[in-house]
Amino acid sequence: MGTAQLEPRRIAKTDVQDLLQKVTVRPDDGFTARYPAELPSRVTVRLESGQSFTHEISDYAGAPTRPFSWMEVAAKFDKLAAGHASEKLRENIKNAVRSLEGIQVSDLMEVLSSL
Repeated sequence: MGTAQLEPRRIAKTDVQDLLQKVTVRPDDGFTARYPAELPSRVTVRLESGQSFTHEISDYAGAPTRPFSWMEVAAKFDKLAAGHASEKLRENIKNAVRSLEGIQVSDLMEVLSSL
């Protein structure tokens, strides 16, 4: 899922609204008890035939228990920022962020002010 799927216009479309009418969300006290050591979730899809498929996870990529590598962070940043900043500016931002411990906040702000 990307940012386009979170746009109000997309959420308001008929196909999304039809799907949302078929979705039920239920709390699970067992999952809550596992938090914050884990961030579990479960999805079950039930077909009209009665057949169902379930998938459960205890965390997800990017969660504190399974943090992104720098390469994954950079790739996600590029994907999200591509329409808002040039490749050169994105590289400058990534370089500044990657060296936060060695630069002044004003250096980071200077790069970000180029947006």
